Amino acid sequence: MGRNAESGLNYYLVIDGGDDEALRGLMSYQHLKVARDGTKTWVTGFCEALINATVVLVIPNKSTYYERCGNLFPTGSLLPAMKMPTSLLWTPINRAVDVTLGSLNHNFFGIDQQWDVQLVESNIEHEPNVLRVKLQTLETYTSAAPTIRLKGLSWVRLNENEALVFGRPLLPLNGKAYYQQGQAIVPIGSEFELYILAEQMHLRMDAERTNLFVWSEDARFFTVPKENVVPLSRSSVRLSANQTELP
Repeated sequence: MGRNAESGLNYYLVIDGGDDEALRGLMSYQHLKVARDGTKTWVTGFCEALINATVVLVIPNKSTYYERCGNLFPTGSLLPAMKMPTSLLWTPINRAVDVTLGSLNHNFFGIDQQWDVQLVESNIEHEPNVLRVKLQTLETYTSAAPTIRLKGLSWVRLNENEALVFGRPLLPLNGKAYYQQGQAIVPIGSEFELYILAEQMHLRMDAERTNLFVWSEDARFFTVPKENVVPLSRSSVRLSANQTELP
């Protein structure tokens, strides 16, 4: 399954949890196939470029692997992590993912009608997987942190002073914690009063799903292009910081 013609390797994406929201950004890649294994969702059909693309990097609670001789290796690693499961039943992604939200009437709300999207205090404990930190703090940490501590994380620079870091475990840094829900980055302790309304607003504003929406408790938001999200590494942070210092 999913053999890459160039490298001869099979690549896999494994997502913890059964929420199809994480797969919506992959729906345009109709060759991908999905399998369920308890609380894990498996996806295959990736080439090397796609498994490392932004559309995959921004998915929370994920692991990526390549297969060799029946063993699964974390991408970038030479040490096997597990045996390849042999009981997975693969289904084309367009049949495996519930697309009910995507088929709603996007014109239901009038053009002149305001979107009353509200965040309320959450009664559900969401596990954080996004951290908003000072850029200087992130640069200091990554300059000394072991490479393995940064593995599997991605990040994006927000402005001259701040950055978002995606993935778990969170870095041990002071910052504001969020969780990702579809395209939305939501503060820990909050949730949408009506998530379906937020989802419809995201689709109305960004039909191609090329952005993330970073929300605050007072229902304000700003967007971050997904293409700007890159793997977290000492060099990527240092390069960004150096660009700031240029006259």
